[in-house]
Amino acid sequence: MGEAFQLEQQRDTAEKASADLARFVMSMHELVQADDRDEAIRSAVRLCGIQFDAPAAAWHALPGEEVSLLHATYGLDIDSRPVLESELGLVATSDESNLADLRRRFGVVSGRPGTMLLKARDVIILVASSEDDPTPPFGLEPLISQIFELVDEAARSRKRGENLDISLALTAHELRSPLLSVKAAIETSLLDDAPTGRSAGINGGNNLTTELMTRAQYEIGHLAETCETLLFWAVDDNALEFDPVDLAQTVTAAIQACSHERNFQAIVFERPDERISVPGSPNHLRVAISNLIRNALYYSPPGEAVVVGIEQLTRSIRITVTDKGPGVPKGQHRSIFDPFVRGLGSTSPRSGRGLGLFIAKRVVEGHSGRIWTDTRERGAKFVIELPRAKESA
Repeated sequence: MGEAFQLEQQRDTAEKASADLARFVMSMHELVQADDRDEAIRSAVRLCGIQFDAPAAAWHALPGEEVSLLHATYGLDIDSRPVLESELGLVATSDESNLADLRRRFGVVSGRPGTMLLKARDVIILVASSEDDPTPPFGLEPLISQIFELVDEAARSRKRGENLDISLALTAHELRSPLLSVKAAIETSLLDDAPTGRSAGINGGNNLTTELMTRAQYEIGHLAETCETLLFWAVDDNALEFDPVDLAQTVTAAIQACSHERNFQAIVFERPDERISVPGSPNHLRVAISNLIRNALYYSPPGEAVVVGIEQLTRSIRITVTDKGPGVPKGQHRSIFDPFVRGLGSTSPRSGRGLGLFIAKRVVEGHSGRIWTDTRERGAKFVIELPRAKESA
């Protein structure tokens, strides 16, 4: 009988420990995944409360002030929380005597004899304790501080991205119409010259002018397409309409879109034997793939092949663009996809705008895919991975 009772107690203890561990892991996950400091502080208080099985609260220092504002609580009963908010909603935290007084008063409100104090950047976290003068476990304060720092940096990065999206959208909006007007004027001029060959036109020896006009038509068309894509992807809530996309056709169209690029004849398309399709937007995928091909042509030595391939995996499809240029510098394999970032070692007389890979990344992510560059001894290999279409039952 006694053994059965002990086993029952051990099982209850194990179940409680398992539940506490699960809650702790979930709280740590919430803390690491927090979108901003407000959410991070709430998650940190919940984490401490669960870890020490005690009431906890946090105060966040006001910028430029010597006081801190009550920001979050955990585990306080329905009567204690209003008292805490009333008496300790705004407290002085400028020196150790202020903090000692705060610990004492929090202990009174929580009904515990002691209070553990944790400092994480500009946040004070108090955890009620049954000990008189408890100290935080080794490493907990720097861990929370570092997570706060990472959350702050991520929030700043998102803000910069939002501001950049707005700037790009405004710039694209202002440029799009004038570019289309110029493109239409060039097309009209070329059409007017084509049938008559007037005044040393196509048939009169002025082929250089026609060639330059055709090149300008292509460049302006590419700029207008870039503006159109930026306008679409600068707004996060734009949703793509997905249809089955034949990737071989889309890659062929992307290659053809680069027909006026230097070294165009060096493109080698390793076309798959079977039809491979993914759900997506063919126009946007064409833009993403053509941007990778242009990038490869831009950095490839004259005459060196740029190889485009399609690989079918179990759950995804990969499109690869491989060149034999200088490759991506070490440490830039992620930043190379940021806007206005350009690699070194171009062999083309053209100056890039540093938006092609950024747009490709946006398009791929909009298709729930991934894009990255592999390290190679010579050259670069860019990979787009897209989810395969779900087979109908």
